[in-house]
Amino acid sequence: MNWFEWYKKALAYSLATLPLAGVACALLYVINHALTVGVGVDDLDMVALLVLGSVVGLMFYGLPVAALFFAPGYAALRRLGWANWASSLALGIVPGLAALNWERELAWFAIAAGPIVALLTHLLISRATPRPEQDAVA
Repeated sequence: MNWFEWYKKALAYSLATLPLAGVACALLYVINHALTVGVGVDDLDMVALLVLGSVVGLMFYGLPVAALFFAPGYAALRRLGWANWASSLALGIVPGLAALNWERELAWFAIAAGPIVALLTHLLISRATPRPEQDAVA
């Protein structure tokens, strides 16, 4: 497969996993808040808004990062045969670490969401793409 095919696949899967990562980040925040402060039944509407806001925010901020950084980087790694769990994790953390210089709260959100998107994308692409040794046997 050429680089552009890997790019299209990585972009499609990373965009599909952005909402899942938004929900996961919101739930992690709610669990942390529940363990430290406590969440009551009357707080459930705020939890729903937090989940919605997290998904929308991640789609807004994550789309350019996925299109301009993650998908090209993952496509290059995949093309070179270096795409694995560790390289995907590193690729997911880098934008959040870079954002620490400018916006700390957004950076922590990116540090939490980036690896989720990267690892889910790697999982989906690995499951959807046959391995080279399987191609040789068939």
